[in-house]
Parts: sequence; structure tokens; C-alpha cells
Amino acid sequence: MKEKLDDKLNKLEDLLLDILSKLVEQNKAEVNIEKKYLSAEEAANYLNLSLNTLYRHTMNRTIKFYKINRKLYFVREDLDEFVTGKSKLIDIPTQHSIEKVTSKGEPDYLSVDEAAQFLKVSQGSIYRYVFNGVLPKRKFGNKLYFPKSLLIDLIEKG
Repeated sequence: MKEKLDDKLNKLEDLLLDILSKLVEQNKAEVNIEKKYLSAEEAANYLNLSLNTLYRHTMNRTIKFYKINRKLYFVREDLDEFVTGKSKLIDIPTQHSIEKVTSKGEPDYLSVDEAAQFLKVSQGSIYRYVFNGVLPKRKFGNKLYFPKSLLIDLIEKG
């Protein structure tokens, strides 16, 4: 009889420890949601996305992020804008939008060669600007395109 009581107490203790650990994990998740700046893992949990999907959005520049010491950080308000679709990021071009021309007959997006000629720099400089994050790019297939309006803004800002 005493052995049965000990077994039941041990099972009850294990059950309580399991419930307590789940509550602690849930509390940690709620605390992370209250933070203004979220790591990549926290942002993925907040958006209910896989980490790979979040990285794909950062690579395509469809979600705002900050890179500090090779780590990605996200502002919670930016994530909320991303979810609601109110993000002010540039749309990723489609083949149709790349071929579309403005009323002046000029293309909306420029290729690497066209952007280099437009900015009067080498193609290597264009790739360096992209790598350093100075020049926003859009990828269509395996080619890079640059919104002409942003190149004009870049020239005006110096």
C-alpha cells in the first residue's frame, strides 16, 4: 500500500513539474512579445513563420530588419506593418513591371549595366553598393534590377 502511494506521489510530482515547465516556457514567450527589438528567432515565433521563411523575406527585402554584428534584429512595429500589409517597402518587380515604361518612355527598373551608366560608375561599384546595403535591389530570376526612382533619390542625396 505504501509503495502504491509512493508511486502515485512520484507520478503527481512529475506531472506538476511538467506543467510548471510549460508555464515557464509560455511566460518566456509572452515576455519576448513585449520587447521592442526581436532577434530572428523571436521574430519568426512572433510571426508564426519558420526561420528559413523569415530569412527569405529579409533576403528579398520584403520585411524591414537591422543587421548588427552579423545578427538580424526586427522592430515589433515593423513586423506588425508587414503582417497588415502596410509596410512601405518597394514591391518586388515582376516581368510585366520591369517591361512597363513610364509616360516619358523610360523604364521603371534598370539592369546592372543600365544602373552603372545612369550613376556613371562601374558595374563592380554597383555590386559593391548592393553588397554594402547602400543600393536597394530587386531580383527577377537571376538578374538584379534597381528602381529608377530610388537611383534618382540616391543621386539627390549625394
